[in-house]
Amino acid sequence: MSTSHLDIFRTALEMPEAERMLLATRLWESISGRPPGLSVDDPDFEQELHRRAADDPAESIPWEVVKQQLRDDLKS
Repeated sequence: MSTSHLDIFRTALEMPEAERMLLATRLWESISGRPPGLSVDDPDFEQELHRRAADDPAESIPWEVVKQQLRDDLKS
């Protein structure tokens, strides 16, 4: 039986922060090539950053709410 990515994620959350950062770095480096849409050199990415910076903060979802939603999703 294989371990799901959610099981691995939950286990990783129990690790000290420095170890989680090392794990995240190693996982990122293990991805061959550059995933599409993730380059800071991409003009579309820069345009999207400017668009989001101009958004009305009153319409944004607070980070604490997003984190709680993610935690709730992981519990289910």
